[in-house]
Amino acid sequence: MLTEERRNVIIKAVDERGFVTVQELMELLGTSESTLRRDLLCLDAQGVLTRIHGGAAKKEKTEFVRTTDVNERHQSHREEKCRIAKVAAQMIHDNDIVYLDAGSTTDCVIDCLKDTQATFVTNASVHAVKLMQKGFKVFVIGGELRRRTEAYIGAYAVEMLKKFNFTVGFFGADGVHPRAGYSTPEENEAIVKSYACSRCKRAYALCDSSKFRKAAFITFAPLSAMTLISDAVPDFLSEEEIIKA
Repeated sequence: MLTEERRNVIIKAVDERGFVTVQELMELLGTSESTLRRDLLCLDAQGVLTRIHGGAAKKEKTEFVRTTDVNERHQSHREEKCRIAKVAAQMIHDNDIVYLDAGSTTDCVIDCLKDTQATFVTNASVHAVKLMQKGFKVFVIGGELRRRTEAYIGAYAVEMLKKFNFTVGFFGADGVHPRAGYSTPEENEAIVKSYACSRCKRAYALCDSSKFRKAAFITFAPLSAMTLISDAVPDFLSEEEIIKA
């Protein structure tokens, strides 16, 4: 079968099924895995389909997310966030130096914490108060305080982060996308998230499934930079790349 014919068959299969695996295409076409992966790379580059882990999916329009305030975030998908937070809290051990990013799901993590000798560092004013009230040792990253997210952001926050080395970090994101990675609507907040992530020995993204295949204005980390903890497994990640709550 000619290359063009083979690729037309692939496109038709993806359009009809929505998603096909490389194994299914090998059986359908009698073609080697390496040839099919080259075909998928080419078709993805042409914008005909979306190449994802283990196969290909029908091309979808990326949904861009808007900025929401703290109250709105806390109200949405509460049950899923609590499940994610419980799993995240179990990742924290005595003597850990924990970075806790601003966000509604990371806020839920504090509610799930049990007695631990871990030290916490956060850029969220509300997180700092809750941690202190629960008796934890906590450091606050300063800087400009952003009203919508109650997060300290900007150059001063980054300068303070340079003093810390974290054993584990937990981050929120507005979008989780196969190409755009983890993203957030605000540039200065993205800078702080990105730098804090780079200071973590282990980094986890806490995102419920409503954020899958969505992208905000600024990417602050690629998917490979963090392990995702979520209530579902997205079709663009393998089960080994995610912890399901």
